[in-house]
Amino acid sequence: MLKAAIDFARQALSLTKDMQQIQAEVKELRADVTGIREEVRRLGQAVEALIFRIQRNEENAAHERAYLLLRLENEFLKRGLAPPPDSNA
Repeated sequence: MLKAAIDFARQALSLTKDMQQIQAEVKELRADVTGIREEVRRLGQAVEALIFRIQRNEENAAHERAYLLLRLENEFLKRGLAPPPDSNA
């Protein structure tokens, strides 16, 4: 009977230690998840900023092409030449 009580106490102590270790690991994992969430949030912001910059660059390039085509057409007209055919047609 005494041996059973001692074994039970050892088992309870072992389970208590295991539970404390698991709780510490869970706390550490939660901190890791919080850090990962913050990194993902920052990466999302960086991606959004890059998308915005790419869109602006594409718009600027389109405006620049249109401007250059108008300048080219203007030069043709100044020289009394027929402008080149519209490539968008």
